[in-house]
Amino acid sequence: MKQDKKTINDFGEQWNYFTSNTGYYGNEDVLIDILGPFYNSNLIQNKLIADIGAGTGRITNLLLTLGAKKVYAIEPSSSFDILKNNTIENVHKIEYINSTGDSIPESIEVDIVLSIGVLHHIPEPHSVIRKAYSILKDNGKIIIWLYGREGNLIYLAVFNLFRKITTQISHKKLLTISKLLIAPLNLYGFLCKYIPLPMKKYMVNHINKLDDDAKLITIYDQLNPCYSKYYTRKEAILLLSKEGFKNVKIYHRHGYSYTVQGEK
Repeated sequence: MKQDKKTINDFGEQWNYFTSNTGYYGNEDVLIDILGPFYNSNLIQNKLIADIGAGTGRITNLLLTLGAKKVYAIEPSSSFDILKNNTIENVHKIEYINSTGDSIPESIEVDIVLSIGVLHHIPEPHSVIRKAYSILKDNGKIIIWLYGREGNLIYLAVFNLFRKITTQISHKKLLTISKLLIAPLNLYGFLCKYIPLPMKKYMVNHINKLDDDAKLITIYDQLNPCYSKYYTRKEAILLLSKEGFKNVKIYHRHGYSYTVQGEK
């Protein structure tokens, strides 16, 4: 699909510019926070894991820091070389696959499939979910992290209008706009500590912990992709259950997003 190709190109350009994962943004506490109640020390340790949409290698490195035995780092965009460079210290525990999530070789067999912040940018994600199911061992788990619709209605009303412009402009112009938004974001984060503003939990528990470089990545990441879907709780659960996953469980992370786990 043309939109899928544009999404891959957009993220390739994004990750070729934002190559580093600094401070809290690149700390294992972020991944533990995303996984929420599904995380325990046995979840990742000594497991074979597929990281679908590995980007610059942030999650791949964190999985290995938390004890993964091997990670299949799957990334279709032009940031593939950045992914390799950023994970070079762990290269002996990584297999790099330059493909989309629905084109992963069937020969792979893993304990866990992880996809953080990817599926909500794919208009038709079910082919990726089906592929994930096929490469999982029996009783293996898939864990996905998605934008959530509940708790974001005010944000969406404002930013969806803004994104009609930002998804059409050049990287340079979008970067300038994103830099200008850091100061307002910092102010909003400060106010959230004392006032019950929209997205307060997300701001206090995540955004306020990021340094300005990571905040710039976060702002750009919200404004850049040509397609972004904010899932309702029901839609997030159905995404896995429709493809045969059982015991599907969901976690509403900081009232902003959904982490969903299913078993094969």
